[in-house]
Amino acid sequence: MRLWQNAVKERNYLTNANPSGSQHLDKLLGIPHAFDYIREHTVDTKKYIDSWIESMRPYLLY
Repeated sequence: MRLWQNAVKERNYLTNANPSGSQHLDKLLGIPHAFDYIREHTVDTKKYIDSWIESMRPYLLY
């Protein structure tokens, strides 16, 4: 990120669970606007954990 700021871009990542691929990193990490935080070097992994757990609850198998 530091060396190639203009070359690193957020891209959609298509999966069966997320066919559009939009906001895949946000869903994977449970952090809204995760790419922006990574770009700014200010990731707080505990800030949104409760809302992430609730959004993932229907998909848990155990």
